[in-house]
Amino acid sequence: MNALERRADEDQHSDSTAMSAMFALMKTYGGLERCLGHLSGSLLIVQDEKHQLQCEFDSEVERLQAEWARVTLERDQAVQQNSELSQDLLAVREQRDRVTTAHRNCERMLVHVLGLRNEAWHKEDTLRARQLDLE
Repeated sequence: MNALERRADEDQHSDSTAMSAMFALMKTYGGLERCLGHLSGSLLIVQDEKHQLQCEFDSEVERLQAEWARVTLERDQAVQQNSELSQDLLAVREQRDRVTTAHRNCERMLVHVLGLRNEAWHKEDTLRARQLDLE
C-alpha cells in the first residue's frame, strides 16, 4: 500500500489532502524511529561484543606476554647452565689430561725402577756366582 493513499483510519482523522500527507509523514517518521531503535539496539549489542572481544584479546595478550617471559627466563637459565657445564667439562678434561700425564710419568718411573731392580739382581747374581767360584 502506498503511504499517500488514504485508508479507512485516515478518513476519520483527516479531512484534507494536507492532513493525509501529514498522517503519511507521521507514519513514515514512526517507521524510521522504530528502525532507528532497532539499529541502536543492534549497535549496543555490537559494541558489547566488541568490548568482550577486546577484553578477551587483552587477556590473551597478557597470557602470551607472561608465557614469553617464562620461556625467555627458561632459555636464559638453560644458556647459563650450558655455560657452566661447558666450563665443568673443560675442567674435567684438563684434570683427565693431568692424570693421564701423571700416569704416563708413573709408568716411565716404574719401568726405570724395574730396570734398576733387574740390574741390581743381575749384579747380585753375578757376585754370588763369583763368590761360589772363589770358594
